[in-house]
Amino acid sequence: MKSIIDIVKRIISFFACKAIRIYANVILDEVERLRQQRLLIETQRILSRIQCCGANVRINGSIFISDPKSVVVGNNVHIGANAYFSTAGGLTIGHNTHISRNVTIYTVNHNYLGNSLPYDDSEMPEPVCIGRNVWIGMNVTIVPGVHIGDGVIVGMGTVVTHDVPPLAIVGSQPTRIMKYRDANHYMQLEKYHRYGGINGKPLSEDEIKDFGLGGGADGQIFFVVTTGRSGSMTIAHVLSCHSQITCLHEPKPQLIRLSTEFAHGLKDYERTKKELHAIYCNGSTFPAGIYGESDQKIWNLISIMAELLPTSKFIWLIRDGRNVVASTVARGWFTSEEAKKGHPTSHKLGPRWIYYRLDGAKCGFFSEKEWERLPVFERNCWYWFYVNSKIEKQLNELHDNSRWIILRLEELEYKISKLLMFLCAETEPVQVARLNVDSYPTRGWEHWNRREKGAFEQWCGEAMNRWYPGWKNRDGISQPWQTSETQTSNFPGLGKKRS
Repeated sequence: MKSIIDIVKRIISFFACKAIRIYANVILDEVERLRQQRLLIETQRILSRIQCCGANVRINGSIFISDPKSVVVGNNVHIGANAYFSTAGGLTIGHNTHISRNVTIYTVNHNYLGNSLPYDDSEMPEPVCIGRNVWIGMNVTIVPGVHIGDGVIVGMGTVVTHDVPPLAIVGSQPTRIMKYRDANHYMQLEKYHRYGGINGKPLSEDEIKDFGLGGGADGQIFFVVTTGRSGSMTIAHVLSCHSQITCLHEPKPQLIRLSTEFAHGLKDYERTKKELHAIYCNGSTFPAGIYGESDQKIWNLISIMAELLPTSKFIWLIRDGRNVVASTVARGWFTSEEAKKGHPTSHKLGPRWIYYRLDGAKCGFFSEKEWERLPVFERNCWYWFYVNSKIEKQLNELHDNSRWIILRLEELEYKISKLLMFLCAETEPVQVARLNVDSYPTRGWEHWNRREKGAFEQWCGEAMNRWYPGWKNRDGISQPWQTSETQTSNFPGLGKKRS
């Protein structure tokens, strides 16, 4: 009897253990499924916050991106698990680039020359640009400020501390070029769009069709260039109401830094062009149809953008300088109190904008002492005159005058049909509504004192005579500007193509 009981116990124990193992596996499988589902949701959330993200972008595991708004990712980009990207300084990853597991990329450096040891709490942004068709192996580290050319292969465990030329294959420590890819082979594959997907499996023609760059390559791309407080948000909204047009307002935060670095001489023309090429030509994708960007930070990048994107067009949006200065002064531009709020790598764009406010001395217009002594009101006057003058100069230097027009904000409602004609868009009703109006208590130019009126005339009077004829009456007294057919005809290019 005892032996029978023991047998029954063993049978029960056997089936109980088997059931436990089965249910344990079921539970573990469900836990893993939920983990993968949560990981997928998190990666999709990160991708949705990226500044510009192409088609067929895959993240194969956990990833950390400190500032997605400062990242541009092209088509068919694959990123392995455990990626750590510190991106506040700006990161661009070109089309068809594959990044393996455990890759670390930094785009900011601690400031060891600051006020503390071993370094203080400030950060110095140094963007990283990765080209097209790049393969980065496991456990690679890329330091701030590095540019990696098209077609590069980076071997496992490499610490990339210097720029890597196109087609180079690098590895070992310190980083060295071991050899180059076959240039003819590379160009043939690039010419016929022979791209690999997961594990290098060739992508089909239908998959590659999804990578269409739209307005940026085959369609029409345009830029609205202007100063701050001049209607850049308004015109973006108005144009986007058209069925054929997508116009985004300040979509690329990297330009906040890059534009000012170029203006202050921290980056030369070629280095700036190289970074803009990485952002717009190697990594960005654009919607089909007519695509535009309205951004005050393009004011000094016009010549470069015109060269990089030969079919691009430019709309110079200008606003009465008196209203611009009244608005910027009310917002505290160029004050010492404002400067204390600036931060070069803040995830909030406001402190970044303040940090990269133009400095007249660093632009080479004043000596440092002259800029320090210049009253805040006059700094705002100088800004309106200086930026618009630079815009005018660059546009006049374009060989093809039909690529740009001038448009006064005050005339937007009346010139919208001609603006659509310039963009080669069909005529359709578009409602004009003002956005981003001043919420700050603004003291209008009518209430300026004699000193302020004199300062404005000193800095902006000649430009106002050219761009806003009739802003003063016959007695030389400032008066509200109103459009007229006569004034429009004296303003070449306004609302029409130039010939």
